[in-house]
Amino acid sequence: MQLAMDLSQDSLRMFFKDYQIKALRALWSSEEGLNSRQVWEAIGTKMISRASVINFLASAVEDGLLDVNYVTGKGGHRGIYKQV
Repeated sequence: MQLAMDLSQDSLRMFFKDYQIKALRALWSSEEGLNSRQVWEAIGTKMISRASVINFLASAVEDGLLDVNYVTGKGGHRGIYKQV
């Protein structure tokens, strides 16, 4: 994910899309962290595809904005995302 600045916007919208801001706010308000499905549901499932949310979360981890811890559960491994 490249952080590009949009000077026509203000606040977090200068760097993030609306669904990304909602995802970050959901994660910031969670003490134990959220998996990608929980983040997707928190931002509104009709707003954006789950794949877009997963890709954003992976990029945010790669860029150091979020931490991820992989846990094993029903159906295999899943990431639990948390604020840094």
